[in-house]
Amino acid sequence: MVDTFSGLLTSLAQQRPDQAAVVDPSSGDAMTFAELDDRSRRLAAGLAATGVAHGDRIAVWLPNIPEWLVLQFAAARLGAVVVAVNTRFRAHELSEILRVSDASCLVMPSGFRHIDFAGILAQTRERVDLSALSTILVGAAGDGPERALAWELLLAHPPTDRDDGRPGDVSNIFATSGSTGTPKLAMHRQTSIVTHARHDVTAFDMHPGEVSLCALPLCGVFGFNAAMSALASGSTTLLPDAFEPAAAAQAMARYGVTHWHAADNMIRGVLAAARESGLRLDTWREGAFASFSGGGPELVGEVQRATGARITGVYGASELFALLSRWPPEWDAEARSVAGGFPVAADIVVRAVDSETGEVRAHGEPGELHFRGYCVAAGYFGNDEATAAVFTDDGWYRSGDLGSTRADGGFVYLSRLKDSLRLRGFLTDPAEIEAHLQTHPAVTLAQVVGAPDPDGGDIAVAFVELTPEAATDPGELVEHCRRDLANYKVPAAVHLVTDWPTVDGTNGVKIQRMRLRDRAAELMKAPAD
Repeated sequence: MVDTFSGLLTSLAQQRPDQAAVVDPSSGDAMTFAELDDRSRRLAAGLAATGVAHGDRIAVWLPNIPEWLVLQFAAARLGAVVVAVNTRFRAHELSEILRVSDASCLVMPSGFRHIDFAGILAQTRERVDLSALSTILVGAAGDGPERALAWELLLAHPPTDRDDGRPGDVSNIFATSGSTGTPKLAMHRQTSIVTHARHDVTAFDMHPGEVSLCALPLCGVFGFNAAMSALASGSTTLLPDAFEPAAAAQAMARYGVTHWHAADNMIRGVLAAARESGLRLDTWREGAFASFSGGGPELVGEVQRATGARITGVYGASELFALLSRWPPEWDAEARSVAGGFPVAADIVVRAVDSETGEVRAHGEPGELHFRGYCVAAGYFGNDEATAAVFTDDGWYRSGDLGSTRADGGFVYLSRLKDSLRLRGFLTDPAEIEAHLQTHPAVTLAQVVGAPDPDGGDIAVAFVELTPEAATDPGELVEHCRRDLANYKVPAAVHLVTDWPTVDGTNGVKIQRMRLRDRAAELMKAPAD
């Protein structure tokens, strides 16, 4: 079936068997399309032998290594579901995603950049019952948890022709923060992902034999959709296990990268490294960027002057995919720098709606962006209430984003309707940090807001009210977060308060988060004592 992962890879392996599908630019090791197909079939046989069946969830806690992609195609062949897990996650976050997804299997590395994966998993086992969870270890067996299955032993199985995956099967789950700090797991179907990859191939003018740099984490839709479109186009995918500007610039020059999608700060770093090393990046011609640290017309113009590439602002979300839209490459730098664009497929439909009245806004008038089409998630796994809350009665997905539509069919993203934070490039719900702070026995209430980061994005600042006669201090509360949360979620500062700025609203007394943000900005600008 051409609208499944297996159908896509089988076609590529038949048409371009000897072409490099995935390359590790640090070592130069390459995997051809035929090898990717063969290894995914072998792994599918190995997974089936361990009991993995249709609908089972496999949590993938891996950096950007070729094994991630092998596993994706193997799981889809069995009709199993890949649950993406960020390598930055620690015990608290890992326990939540394993609990909510009810994963039966966890695939993890023996080590990566000094992260103690086995130690984090051991801490996780203290929090939740993982007795039914099997683990598969990629790397040296001595560095992993006891009784872990070895990746290489699974690959030793003969390749299978079994294909239980169907177009309508849920194949991938991406986590997004919930309003209580509990992750919501957005589900996407095989046909949706493959269809979107093919639309992105057309939208970004990708051709067989070209080269794409995929330096964004595969655990997020931005990186995942970039890699899927690169593979679907018959391109060679450069897959560094982590992003480093100098190494990325060298890889782009060495391999003649034609396509690269990235965050704006990543692009700035590569341009600076290329200038310093005298590298030419003039094979780069297409790319998308997300503005996490103030990327705008200046960045778009700088890229075009330095390399000739015409990059574009885009839009995406875990529930909708990334690379959902783009601006035409012939438009000027200012027009291409805005987040949003024209949807990459005609059946992706956008409207802006007054969030209070439900009235559809006229073109150019801001409202909540609603979406409909193949790109919309099938819902949140195990959470019917959350699923119902994000869909309108007439079937549109409520994005929670403020934006406007255009008469020519495009749309513009303006901001989040809620108070999400952009912490080191990761969109984070402050409720997640607040919920964790409130697990400390000395904390009665916590509110987390963002102060402006000089490098762009936000700095997390926590305001905390303690229980009477509590014996703790801000430093202890910071460490409480550091022990269990990814480092980018740890508040830069905790301030103790006894009263809150409030306002009487139609639904009761509310804390004025805007005043807290103003206070946080002042406190973070104040010189240290």
